[in-house]
Amino acid sequence: MIKNNPFINSLANNGFTLIEIMIVLLIIGILSAAVTLNLTATTYQSFITEATKLSNTFEIISDEAVYTDSVIVCDISKPVPTCESYRDNEWNDVNISKLVAWGWPKDIQITQVRVNGAQLKPNERIRFYPSGENPSMSFEVTDGKYTSWIDGDLNGEYHVSN
Repeated sequence: MIKNNPFINSLANNGFTLIEIMIVLLIIGILSAAVTLNLTATTYQSFITEATKLSNTFEIISDEAVYTDSVIVCDISKPVPTCESYRDNEWNDVNISKLVAWGWPKDIQITQVRVNGAQLKPNERIRFYPSGENPSMSFEVTDGKYTSWIDGDLNGEYHVSN
């Protein structure tokens, strides 16, 4: 009975038409483009999230200088930046992991620092003052693929520029 069915016989002999193949290829192309865009957006969003963590770290260090009534100096030229506080003629290490749960973001590097618009010299350290009146600082950060700026204002707040 199946051998005598003209509809099944015509499909078996003709195969797919060119239009049907083109439609399938178009659908596959659209799906692959959507997946690629989604993966790229996730990678960029991860970078912005890490940069935001770094900007929040700077805000917390600035607040810590005010709270402890000490000058905090950070050496950001090292792969893992370090900070020290100066109070009562004594230098003490600042444990960043006690201030912020995430510590310094590992995948982001600071490539350039500007203090009041002037570029920071190599190996010069950044300072946070107990008065809270810190200079305007901007940090260029990168993960090797994306680059952005973290801009600080005179109130000790830092924002990532997308």
